[in-house]
Amino acid sequence: MAKKYRTTAAMRWHSRVGVALFWLLVLLSLTGIALNHTDRLGLAKISLQAPLLLDWYGLDAAPAERASLHGRDYQLQSYYSGAQPVGSLYSDGRAVAACPPPLHSAVALPGEPALSAVLCNDELLLITADAQLLDSWQVVAGLPSGLRALSWENQQLVGRHSDGSGWALDTTQFTATAVAAAPALASSPSAAPAAGVSLQTLLLDLHSGRLFGAAGVWVVDIAGLLFCLLALTGLWSVVKRPR
Repeated sequence: MAKKYRTTAAMRWHSRVGVALFWLLVLLSLTGIALNHTDRLGLAKISLQAPLLLDWYGLDAAPAERASLHGRDYQLQSYYSGAQPVGSLYSDGRAVAACPPPLHSAVALPGEPALSAVLCNDELLLITADAQLLDSWQVVAGLPSGLRALSWENQQLVGRHSDGSGWALDTTQFTATAVAAAPALASSPSAAPAAGVSLQTLLLDLHSGRLFGAAGVWVVDIAGLLFCLLALTGLWSVVKRPR
């Protein structure tokens, strides 16, 4: 009778501990599986920038880079993907186009159809009045490298370098012609991409408990010991099962 009571009590505690740790076991299992396939899933390249998450990690969100063109507001959202800064231009919460940060300059072009030119890092975007990407011009296609500002001068779009040297930019033929130099541009600090938290880092911190500080690490450690206890009690119940 005593032996049967000990077996029943052990299984009762086995069930209670199993139920208590169920969701933690599921979390650890799923995060572990995901981390085993980090490269295939590209977890290190996925950057998370939710304000609550950045605040939890003690990171400051980068100030937004904005432009107003043909009555529409545009905003560049940028972050690091590994060591590479990447960004997207948004309007009314909708992604318009990829825009390598920083956003150097933007100008609304006169005439019809109403277009806007947006100068990202070594890339020029042509955007329609209804916030649709019409075309893009990159350095490999002939855009002068290192442009820092756009302006509309003498009925033509002009891009200038920091030293004031400039180019007339033909956005129909995608050709650049040198123009007279202007005074050097005033230096202004460019906004740095937001220091986002990679999905890999978040999953690692969840898996280890580090996301919740020292207390979270202790919880995961204790859970690990209880998992061992579950394995032992499960094995013991099998060994002691009447045959």
